[in-house]
Amino acid sequence: MNNQKIPMIILSECVVFPGSSVYLNLYDSRSENAVSQAIGPGGKLVGVTRMPAETADDDHSKLYSVGTLLEVKQMNTPRKGHPQAVVRGVCRVMIEEVHRESDCYYCEYSEFQEIESEEDSQTILAMGSILNALQRKYAEFREDVPATVWDAIADEKDRGAYVDQLSGLLESDYTQKQKLLEEPSIDEREKRLAVYMTQEINLFIEQEKIQKKIRENIDKKQMEMYLREQIDAIHEELGDDDVGSQAAKYLHKLEKLKAPKRVKKAIREELCVISVLPKIHRKVK
Repeated sequence: MNNQKIPMIILSECVVFPGSSVYLNLYDSRSENAVSQAIGPGGKLVGVTRMPAETADDDHSKLYSVGTLLEVKQMNTPRKGHPQAVVRGVCRVMIEEVHRESDCYYCEYSEFQEIESEEDSQTILAMGSILNALQRKYAEFREDVPATVWDAIADEKDRGAYVDQLSGLLESDYTQKQKLLEEPSIDEREKRLAVYMTQEINLFIEQEKIQKKIRENIDKKQMEMYLREQIDAIHEELGDDDVGSQAAKYLHKLEKLKAPKRVKKAIREELCVISVLPKIHRKVK
């Protein structure tokens, strides 16, 4: 156990992985004081996530037991809004004891015990190939992440560091991320990460399908509205709405008709012509 007390910040719905950099908004004075104490060479603090429960802001009884040792890279104090800190994860730690003091939270921690890999070299290579393929696919949907970040992760040779950096980019619920942080086995961590990435990729694909359908429906409605407005405008100009009303009904039915696009296009053109010609003929006479 580390007998020296170290500043601690309580994270809300956020998990910081070793090797990952995160922007943290400091919403209370205790968090701001903890970060301020850790600024400077050799300065560190511990970040630990609150469990998903309705608790008061000063209740530290429902915190996860595994957190992350953090180093502060930068702290910004804007004129308006909350201060913000850029922190980078150093390593996992076990939270042994929490001390609540007037200025901030402190904790005592011990080293997190990793479990060595039990997989053979071929299995490790195969799992690495799977994660690499998932990373490339995942990157297609995460345009908010710079290509340089993906390149740096792809070049990482250490298995643990590679998994942690990928885990830090997941959009999964923070409780799933916490499970990755708490998992002592790198073998199990890789498998769990592959599952989470696959779930997110499938979700991205479904979201794209839904968005495509929405766009198609909007385009369809816009075209239908445009055609109806054109017909109404023509018949208003010609002074008679009887034929136009019938044509509009047929156009509405046409949209529901199951037929090739070229057939529906031809019918639509004929309806427009039929609805207009009788009026033009009468005007000419």
